Amino acid sequence: MPEQALPLIGEIIVTYRWPDGWYLQPLDRLTCCQHSALMRHSHILLAEDDADDRDLFIEALAALDPLIRISTVEDGEELLDHLKQSQKIPDCIFLDLNMPKKNGKECLSEIKRDDRTRHIPVIIYTTSLNARDIDETFEKGALRFIRKPNSFKELTSVLNKCIRSGIPFPGQRTDRANFILR
Repeated sequence: MPEQALPLIGEIIVTYRWPDGWYLQPLDRLTCCQHSALMRHSHILLAEDDADDRDLFIEALAALDPLIRISTVEDGEELLDHLKQSQKIPDCIFLDLNMPKKNGKECLSEIKRDDRTRHIPVIIYTTSLNARDIDETFEKGALRFIRKPNSFKELTSVLNKCIRSGIPFPGQRTDRANFILR
């Protein structure tokens, strides 16, 4: 059975092969990392308080694929307000831990408690490599943990790995060995 899009009761269903069988997934529930062919229509939300880090992230992601939509918020409260008020939720969230008003761990907890947002892959994007931060964010349901790289080249490399690595289906988790992405 080849990969294809099938209309089904007004929805577009994507069929694709996973190692343990074939899956049907509504197009609007696929995330940016589940199916690389659909990346071009993805919407990524970056929660980052540092303007220079935001600009560098946007530039690096645009260099990888200029058709990915990127939205940004500057603090934790703005992130949660954005998620509550938006009609369409993002396909993926990159989340800084050290933000004003509400930190990344608090935001991650609230995102994973909310039925509307708990399925969104959250990728921690921070300067920390503190073992406690890594353990807590893994336990709270983050998909990946990325330490902010020191150069544009390193950033594009790690973002490319993240985007191309794929994510588990909703309800499945990344294993601990693959949590930190370098």
